[in-house]
Amino acid sequence: MRSLNQLKIIRSLIVRRHKSRLKAYVERSQQTIDTKAEVMLDHFIQQIFNRKNSKAKAKGMVVTQNIETAIRYFSGVKPIAG
Repeated sequence: MRSLNQLKIIRSLIVRRHKSRLKAYVERSQQTIDTKAEVMLDHFIQQIFNRKNSKAKAKGMVVTQNIETAIRYFSGVKPIAG
């Protein structure tokens, strides 16, 4: 029989695996990436770019896990940013 501590460890590993699978599934959808890109760009414009002391010199960076996702975010941000 397994101890309570072992069961907690196993449960946390299972939860972590499912979270990573869910994140991977969400990252594959271009609609989700487009929505996230819009939210990120809105936040950047409101919180960073429109500040009085930025003098339009602000830059932003989107960090992703791999090149494929970076290309998807690029294609999601480019139409919005112009």
